[in-house]
Amino acid sequence: MNIHEDNLSLNQPKQLIEWALSVGRTFQSKQTGFIHYHHGDVGNEGHQTIPFYENVLFALALFKSRLIDQIQEGKELLNRLLGFQNKDGLFPAYLHEYPKCLDIAQGLQALCPFYWILKKFGHILGIDLKTALEKSAYALLKACFDQYNEKNLSYYLAVRLSASQVAFGILLKDEKLKSDGERNLNSLAEHQLTDWYYTGQLGEMLVGLRMVYPSLKNTPWEPLWNHVVNTWHGDIGCYIGPNIREWYDKSEPKPSLYDLILANDTEFFPERLKTPQIYHLKGVLIDSIHSIDQLDEKESNVVRGSFQDQKWEIHRFKDFSYNLLEKNHPPKPTTDKTFTPFMFIWKGKQVNSFICQGGCYEKAFYQVQDQVIQLNFDLTPISPISEGDKRPEIEFFMNFQPDFQIQSNGLPSNTFELNQPIQMKLGKHQVILKFELIEGDGDFMLHFIRGNRPSETHLKGSDRFNSYDWTLFLRTIRRQGPCKIRATIQF
Repeated sequence: MNIHEDNLSLNQPKQLIEWALSVGRTFQSKQTGFIHYHHGDVGNEGHQTIPFYENVLFALALFKSRLIDQIQEGKELLNRLLGFQNKDGLFPAYLHEYPKCLDIAQGLQALCPFYWILKKFGHILGIDLKTALEKSAYALLKACFDQYNEKNLSYYLAVRLSASQVAFGILLKDEKLKSDGERNLNSLAEHQLTDWYYTGQLGEMLVGLRMVYPSLKNTPWEPLWNHVVNTWHGDIGCYIGPNIREWYDKSEPKPSLYDLILANDTEFFPERLKTPQIYHLKGVLIDSIHSIDQLDEKESNVVRGSFQDQKWEIHRFKDFSYNLLEKNHPPKPTTDKTFTPFMFIWKGKQVNSFICQGGCYEKAFYQVQDQVIQLNFDLTPISPISEGDKRPEIEFFMNFQPDFQIQSNGLPSNTFELNQPIQMKLGKHQVILKFELIEGDGDFMLHFIRGNRPSETHLKGSDRFNSYDWTLFLRTIRRQGPCKIRATIQF
């Protein structure tokens, strides 16, 4: 299956629909008519499970095709899916789990495609199917709201649920449902939580909020939109940090619904978004050519903020950007592999990056002056080698480029000592990197080899032994007690 590679400057929603249909057909079973897919690593076994949410998205894609035979197929698929709602009003993550519903998120997220089907295609559903869908949506809203009161839903799910309450309240002329949702949305808008720093969940919030607000400006959610503008680079076509919970696919930022939304808004789809993947089904939730809110990006600016009392800053330029992030307490297990104190990213045939990620240090602090960056690392009190831990203490990664060279004093090398300037060429940018021991007692070496950043996800099946990066890492030969290492990066 090939997705068109022409320059997409017009008809983005049409293209998003074509992508969703193409991906849906790829995973659709000729025997069952359902999409078969499993979100875990299935290896070479193939996808046998039938996910509820992806099939609802596929039904919406069939409706949006506006072709008579595909609309009829969408009706039949939707009717079959509604039969899997249990007596509590919830839907299972996979159809074979019915009547158990172990994950509220699957049904809750389906409220958004249910809404667009009713709003855009309610007049062609037929009385029976339209009535069934309205009853199903009401039951699902009640079930999710009961769960919302009993449990602490994830922030992004609470936003999706509250936005769905407002949207369905307006659509079905239910004033109480609308007012309850508005009250919940206004309360959630007051809290800037960690979900703002994870594009996988930020995209889910945006499609929910856009059911309610054609524009986020002049609403309680304007700070969220300002955050989106400040952390997206339209010319490069990607999120530019701070990188707290971002994953990579073949050393490029792993695409998600968020990337489709912002690429659609800016009318620029980078190559990494054109490879068919299951997330393209979510593109049908993007309902307009572009948002009323335009990304008014400046060619050069600096943005600063904090995440859980750890400061961060982004330096944006026309065709590159870098961001810095403090680490003053251990990351949580969910971010252990993705927490990134430094990332330099630049435009090329692909999204190129030079990042600091992984390692065994306890804390990291930064200073910036005249495009000279100092990263100060507090190494753990006990050396990894004394504990039998072979992990490097500090690691840097750059996506693999066959003609890349790393030098010291004008000569190629793959081992370096402290205080030895290391020269690298990153695209058009010349970078000098130097490591120093500024506190403590120890001997260290630096090595340059092939490897994979900890956040790399494309290491499955036949690709599990591939290498997508160059890595430069600091290794302990000997040390006593805690040490502080400074890495100076000069452009």
